[in-house]
Amino acid sequence: MPLLRGKPRRLHLNRRCGMKTTRIDTETLNRMRLEGKGFYLVFTAAWCGYCAALKREIETAYPAFELFEFDLSDEECPLWDEYGVQVVPTALYFRGGKELSRKAASLTGLRVKDVKALSSSQ
Repeated sequence: MPLLRGKPRRLHLNRRCGMKTTRIDTETLNRMRLEGKGFYLVFTAAWCGYCAALKREIETAYPAFELFEFDLSDEECPLWDEYGVQVVPTALYFRGGKELSRKAASLTGLRVKDVKALSSSQ
């Protein structure tokens, strides 16, 4: 079952999949959105087993897949409400500065194929 909000932790954004880890703040995310390029964003939490499974799948089966990750372990983080995140992991696809599609974890979690399908649904 997808996990709901949990214990407070630190908010950060990571660039995964064999690329160097980049920590950014919400201002940088907003700047990325304004640039208008397409990108995948997944909201995760350190305590979420489905989030860890998704990251492992990307690292082993899809090493060239570019994914940005916001850690929402901090239950007080305003991004829970700003982006309407109810469960983690929740994946979003942005292009042209707008959210075009999203997919929240189901009872079986969230897979890379689900995330990749977000850009093809537009």
